[in-house]
Amino acid sequence: MASPSGEDAGFILHILTIGFHHKHGSQLEFCFPALAPGQRPDSGYLPDEWKNLPGLALPDGAHNYEEDNVYFVLPSLIKKERSVFCVSCYRQIDSSQLVAKTDDVTRSSVQKAVVVVSKVPIFGAIRERLSQAAQSYFEMRDFSRIDVLQETFSDLRRSFSKGSVMGQMYMGLSVKDLLLRYRQKLLVLFKLLMLERRVMFFMNPASDLTNTLVTLVSMFPNILEDGLDRCASIINSKYNVKNLAGTDFVSVEKDADSDASVDDCSDLLGQQQQQSQGGQGQRQQQPGQGEQAAGAEDSQADEANAMAGAAGGAGAKLQEALSGASSLFSSVKTNFLAKVGPQAGGPGAGEMPTDDLQSPFITDDYGFPLPLFAESALFLPYTALQQIDILDDPNVRACLIGANNSVFKDNRQKVDALIGSDQGDFTLQERALAKQLKLTGADEVFMQLLINKIIPSGNDGAAHDSEGSDDWLRSQFRMYLLSALLAAKSGESEDWQDFNASFIRALQKTYHFKVWSAHDHRGLASMENPQHPCHGQSAIGMKFNQLLTGTEQGRKVTNAVQSTGRVIEDTGKAFGGAIFNARSAMSGFFTGLQSKAASRFSGGEAVPGAEEAGQAGGEADAVDLK
Repeated sequence: MASPSGEDAGFILHILTIGFHHKHGSQLEFCFPALAPGQRPDSGYLPDEWKNLPGLALPDGAHNYEEDNVYFVLPSLIKKERSVFCVSCYRQIDSSQLVAKTDDVTRSSVQKAVVVVSKVPIFGAIRERLSQAAQSYFEMRDFSRIDVLQETFSDLRRSFSKGSVMGQMYMGLSVKDLLLRYRQKLLVLFKLLMLERRVMFFMNPASDLTNTLVTLVSMFPNILEDGLDRCASIINSKYNVKNLAGTDFVSVEKDADSDASVDDCSDLLGQQQQQSQGGQGQRQQQPGQGEQAAGAEDSQADEANAMAGAAGGAGAKLQEALSGASSLFSSVKTNFLAKVGPQAGGPGAGEMPTDDLQSPFITDDYGFPLPLFAESALFLPYTALQQIDILDDPNVRACLIGANNSVFKDNRQKVDALIGSDQGDFTLQERALAKQLKLTGADEVFMQLLINKIIPSGNDGAAHDSEGSDDWLRSQFRMYLLSALLAAKSGESEDWQDFNASFIRALQKTYHFKVWSAHDHRGLASMENPQHPCHGQSAIGMKFNQLLTGTEQGRKVTNAVQSTGRVIEDTGKAFGGAIFNARSAMSGFFTGLQSKAASRFSGGEAVPGAEEAGQAGGEADAVDLK
């Protein structure tokens, strides 16, 4: 696992306490070790890079809960492009219960958060230990006991050594819970992140919000281990929106089929519909020299067309005039670009640079982790109100953020997707995006098979690698991801229809795909003819089965059919037995007649025992018939 050079070898960097002051709001009260040389742990000093830390550690609505926790990410203080990962456990206690009550305690309750800063995203494992420490700290009812915090810091450092971190990376991150909550739309979310869009989750409490986002990200291979080092860094990248003309990134691109009918994917659209074409155009275009050059060319071309039309010459003359004007403007543009440099019309003015597409992360034999959160593509599990400017920052290429302040929700038009706590709270802002994310029949079969694996057994105690476990579910999504990437790399084919051809075309234009496909990966050598995991399977049968088992009416029909089948089976057995017994009785009857007839023909004496045998047989058969 990569770690920022220049930092201490330990994974745990700091432990802090944040308190809520009745005049100043949330503020830093204690930090160990201190954040700068010469600073005291209780000095309250915060560098500018971490100015939002108090608002993140005590999130909006914290006063509504006796206790909760939140995950968030900050830029590293050592290397600005790197990230550090924070877990906050906050509590509130009645101020009358405090043993040592300071003068600044003026309210009936006291809110405080204990925060741990780590170099690696071991959110769940830290939360498990920090929650216990925070509880003990509050039970002392004396917040001056900083020795308890220092001891907690030392214990955490010993607990998270290099050898133990990897085994605790996924603690508390249940893909099964996520699948049961979002069901089929979990795959929609997975594919949405692959398209590098602006996505915002909105829900309460903060613990549910941030755990949902971290769990969702953990479904991408190796991303927790090595793929989040740059997820909080906003840089002036050549892949940013302001350095592109908007024709090579899905996050700023208008789909060519965006005006097509979307009746077949209306279930993916929320109440917020796509903005007007003019409004989208304004959002897609960013001011820059390249656009000024393009605007100048278009303006001059319009003038040439007008002049040619006014001339009223023959068609040949008009064509000649337009051709000459086009050549002239191409020459002007070429000279202009030679002077202003590559940003105006080079790779960044419509095509992504491909000469140095290198992953910023250490990758495995399959090219994982993908650089989903790099080059100003952000992953912020929780975002404070002070960070709302992120939604307007032109340097933010894509993002996955969590929020619970209603002001963020009021700005939903600035993101591409707004996601709530379940599959019913799902809003996409653009019809083109809804078309790209529409699940195919093979997609629906894939998801239903996963759901069927976890619903019947509820196997929480299953082995890590058994079917239906979290590790197994992650392996299925890994297979899906790899198949989609290979399909996109191999060129358009019929296999694209299994993934949704619109989705694959959009995937090809993302930064992470271009980085991944620019290199050969040894693990892919044995993989030929990449196909959807459920290639060729129809969702019709799956939907019919789901209708019979997933609805009340369907279950009634199923029970009725099963009951009818049992009646028919039992009736068949009874009917068959009656025929057999009747045949036996008739056989006995005719045997008796034959015996009597033989007696007459033989001189009046019956064959000994014949009649009795016939009667006995008839009585026995009669009992059987009853």
